[in-house]
Amino acid sequence: KAIKYANNNNINVITFTGFNCNNPLKSKGNINFWLDCKAYNIIEGIHQLWLLSICDLIIGKTEYSVS
Repeated sequence: KAIKYANNNNINVITFTGFNCNNPLKSKGNINFWLDCKAYNIIEGIHQLWLLSICDLIIGKTEYSVS
């Protein structure tokens, strides 16, 4: 429902998937991060690393104060 809403309102969708390369969620995103792995915990761990790296790229540096 969230992807349908986003698509209907011109909102870009970023997907994080794993398992099958034909995952139906993967085909609905504008940007797709897919991991070729069948182990759920590994997929989730790698997705977390990717998300944290994206946050660092948005902030513009890898070391920063939390205050």
